[in-house]
Amino acid sequence: MKSTKKLFAILTLMMFMMTLLPMAAFAAAVDATAATVTSTTNETGATATYTINVTIPAIAAGSGDVVTINLTDSANVLKAGVFPAAAAASFDTAAGVAIAAGNATAATTAAGALVITEVAGGLAAGTYTITQAVTNPAVGTYKLRATAVAADLASLTIVGGANAFATIVETDKTSVVGDGTSTIKFTVYAYDASNNIVSGRALVVASSRGTTDIFRNSADTANLGAAPTGAAPNYVVTTDAAGKAEFKVKSSVVGAAKIGIGLTDAAATTSVYAYLTGASAASTTTCGLAATKDITFTSPSTNAVAVIGTPVASDASAVAGDGLAAATAWNSATVNGNSIDTYEITFKVTASNGAPVSGQEVTISANKTQVNLNKTTATTDATGVVKVKVSATKPGTYSVKAAAGDKDVTTNVIFAANDLYKVELVSGGNETVAKDAPYSVKFKFSDTNGNQIKYTRAVAVGAATIATTPVNYAAGNIGLKLEATVRPSDSNMDEKIYNNNTTADYSFINTAEGYLKMTIGGGEINKEGTHTVKAYFDNGQVVSFTFEVKKQGTAVDLSVKYDQSAISVNTKTGVPTIKRIDAAGVSKELTAAEVLADIVFTPSDVRMIQSAVGAGDNAFTSGAGDFFAIGDEKYAGTLVITAVDKNKKLSGSATMTINKIANGLTLTAAEATTQIGNDAVIKAQLVDVEGKSIAIGTGVTAVSVDYYVISKPSGAIVSSSTPSTILTDMQKTGAADLKISSNVAGDVKVQVVITTTGTPARTFTQSVDLKFGAPKVVVGAGQVTMFIGATGFMKDGVAGVTDVAPFIQDGRTFVAVRPVADAFGAEIGWDEATQTVTLTRSDMTVTIVIGSNTITVVKDGVTSTVTADVAAMIKDGRTVLPFRAVGEAFGATVSYDAATQSVSYVQ
Repeated sequence: MKSTKKLFAILTLMMFMMTLLPMAAFAAAVDATAATVTSTTNETGATATYTINVTIPAIAAGSGDVVTINLTDSANVLKAGVFPAAAAASFDTAAGVAIAAGNATAATTAAGALVITEVAGGLAAGTYTITQAVTNPAVGTYKLRATAVAADLASLTIVGGANAFATIVETDKTSVVGDGTSTIKFTVYAYDASNNIVSGRALVVASSRGTTDIFRNSADTANLGAAPTGAAPNYVVTTDAAGKAEFKVKSSVVGAAKIGIGLTDAAATTSVYAYLTGASAASTTTCGLAATKDITFTSPSTNAVAVIGTPVASDASAVAGDGLAAATAWNSATVNGNSIDTYEITFKVTASNGAPVSGQEVTISANKTQVNLNKTTATTDATGVVKVKVSATKPGTYSVKAAAGDKDVTTNVIFAANDLYKVELVSGGNETVAKDAPYSVKFKFSDTNGNQIKYTRAVAVGAATIATTPVNYAAGNIGLKLEATVRPSDSNMDEKIYNNNTTADYSFINTAEGYLKMTIGGGEINKEGTHTVKAYFDNGQVVSFTFEVKKQGTAVDLSVKYDQSAISVNTKTGVPTIKRIDAAGVSKELTAAEVLADIVFTPSDVRMIQSAVGAGDNAFTSGAGDFFAIGDEKYAGTLVITAVDKNKKLSGSATMTINKIANGLTLTAAEATTQIGNDAVIKAQLVDVEGKSIAIGTGVTAVSVDYYVISKPSGAIVSSSTPSTILTDMQKTGAADLKISSNVAGDVKVQVVITTTGTPARTFTQSVDLKFGAPKVVVGAGQVTMFIGATGFMKDGVAGVTDVAPFIQDGRTFVAVRPVADAFGAEIGWDEATQTVTLTRSDMTVTIVIGSNTITVVKDGVTSTVTADVAAMIKDGRTVLPFRAVGEAFGATVSYDAATQSVSYVQ
C-alpha cells in the first residue's frame, strides 16, 4: 500500500512540474514523418559544398518550435563537421520569409546536428522548407533525419570522381551505312569506384579518323562541341542527372573507325584523338580512356553513276578531248578509230548524299562491237571511281555505258577518221585501150584496219595537188604519188606524174562511192605499147596497174555494163560504162560527153522504168543511161537496156533484173564453228518478199552496219568488222561479207542492223547465232618446207636434213616418210607383211598401204578416207608418200612454189 502511494506521489509531482515548462518543450512532437529531402549529387568529392532541402509540413504557431536535422552514415553514426558552426539555414516559404528576418535561429551542436529554433511568434503555422549547405562530407551515402523521427527522410550520396574502369559504354550497332545520314548511337554510364553514378561529368570522345566522322548530340540535331583543351577532333558530351550521356556518330566515308571515350580533357598531344592515332605522348592515363569501340561504315547503296571530268585522249600526242555534254559526245580530232588511239573515261558512283561508293562493281559496255574496252567490269576505289580505256576499230560515234546496281549512265565518244594507209585499185588495169583516148582507173583508200577513207573533193585537181601533204581533203591533198614505171619511148606520159598539175593531162576527182577517179588524158597516151603506172604513199603502200595501148581499128561492137545486175523496184542504177570495141578487142571508153552526144538508150519495157522515184514518165534519168526502176511490184522481172551508137551505127545491151522491193535480210555463217583467233564470216544478203537476192542500186548513198551483242560467254569481248566496200557491194549485189570474232569459246548471238540512206532509205535487221571453239592445238610443226631435189628442209624456221630428196614423178611430188612424220608429230609404224605405213599421233591415225591410192584416217573415233591420185611407193629402199594427199589427210594446208621449187605444209 505504501509503495502504491509512493508511485502515485511521484507521478503527481511530475505532472505538476510539467505544467511549469514552456510550451516549446513539446516542439519535439513536430510532425516530420512526411518530410522530404532533395539533394544534388556531384563527383567533386570532399571539398565540395552541397545543398540539402528539408520540407517540414507541420510547424505550429507560437514560440520555440525546434527542428533538429541529423546526417548519419550507414551505421547511423552522426556525421560531425558537415554543418558549419555558423549555420546559415533559411526558410523557403510562399511569402519568402527568411531565417535572417529574426523568425528563427540555426545552430550546429557539438555532436554535428543542425538545430533550427523558432523565435517566439516568429512563424505562422504552415509548411516550410529548410535549406542548408553541407560542407566537406566524405565520399559515401548518408541518411538524413529530421527531429527524432526514426524513419529516414532521404539519403544524400556523395560520389567520387568518375572511374574509367567502372564506366560503361554501349552502342546500338557496330556498323552502319556510310551515307552521311545513318548513325550509330553511343550510350555512356559514368560510375565512380564505388559504382555510384556520376552526373554532370564532361566526357571527351574522338574517332581514329578525325574529322572524317561526325559526332552529334543524342537527338541528332547538332554537332558536339569541341573539347576546350584538346580541341577538335576531340569533342565533349556531359552526363545527365542519372549519370548517362548519349551521342551519335555518322560518316560519309566508307571504312573502319575506332571511337574512344575518355574522362580527361587533355592537351591535343595527349588527348583521346592523339591516343587513337598512336601519338607517342598519349596514353590511356593521359586521356583517362574509359573505352574504345570499333565501328564500320559500309558502302551505301548506289544512287547515281556519272561521268566526271574530261576523258583523256591517250593517243601518241596525248591531247585531251574536247569535253562536250554527255548527251552529245566526247570529241577529239586526235583520237582515231584505229584500234590504237584511246579515250580514258572516268565514271564515279555516288550514294544519295553524294558520297562516293567504294567497292561497288561496275559493268562497262558499248553499243557496238567496233568498240574495244580494256575492261568490262571494275570495282570502284575509295573515291567511288573506275576508269576504262576505249578504242574503236573504225571511225564513228559510239556509246559507252557504265552500270552499277540498278543505276547507269551512258556517254558518247567520237573517233575521228584515220590516217590514209593503204591504196587499192578497184577498177582499171589489164586492159587494151585505144591510142589517143582518155583512160580512167579508180583507187580506194583505207586505214590500218581496212576501213575505207573516202576521197571527197568533187572538183578535179592535178597530180601535183594529189601528191601534196599534209592531208587536206577539201583541197584534194592526200599525199598520193604516181609514177610511170613502164612507158614506150617518146611517150608523152610523164615519168614523175606527181610533178604535173595540169588536169588536162592527169585529172583526179571523187566518185559516188568515195573512190578517187584518175583520168589520163588522151594526149598522154600517144604511143602504142605497154604502160605501167605506180601509185604509192610514203609509208610504202603501193599499187600498180598496167594497160596496153593500141591504135583502135574500126569499132565493130558496143559494150554496155552496169555495176548492178539486179535492183529492186524504186531503186536507181548507176551510170553504165560504154565502150567501143574493134575486131582485135581494143576498147575505147566513151566520155560522158560522147555518151550524151552519140548514145541512145531504150528499155525493153518502158513500164519498168521512171525518171525519178515517184515519177511515172517512163524515161531514163539522163542521157547517160542511168534510171530508176518503177515502184510498182507488178512490173518486177527482167529488163533489157539497149544502147544505140548513132555515130558508129553500133548497138549493145545489158540485162537488169528488177526484183520486188527489198524486204528482208539473211545472215549466213560460212562455218558451223569458228576457232578463237579467227573471224566468223557472215554473208549478209538483202532479199525481196520472195526471198530472192537483190541489190539496192545507186540511189542509196550510204550504208551503215551496227552490231548488237545479244548474248555471249562470260567475260568475252566480241568484235566486228564491216568491209570498206559495203556501199558498192550493196549497190551492186545487195550482199556483203561481215566479220565477227570472240576471244572466249562459246555461243554468241549478234543482232545485225543494216541502214541505208538515200533511195530507198530502209532499215533491215536479223540475228545470227555463232559458235566459237577453242583454238586449234597444233601437233607437230607449224610449217615445213621441202625443196625438190634437195635433202635439206626447213621446219618452223630451223634447217634439217633427210636422206631422200623430194622428187616429181608423173607430175606429182613425192617425199620421204620420215620428214612427213616429223612434220606432223606422228610415230611411224611399218607392217612388212601388209606393206602398210601407219602414222600415229595423239589425236589421229593415218594408214597408207603401198600401191594403194586410198589413205585411211581415224580421228576422234571417226573413220574417213582420202583418195590420192597417185599411190605411195618404195623407191631405192625408202618409203615415199604423195605429198599433197598425206598433207590433206592431216588437215594441213599444202602449197607449191614454182619459183623456188618448194613444197610446204602449214597447220
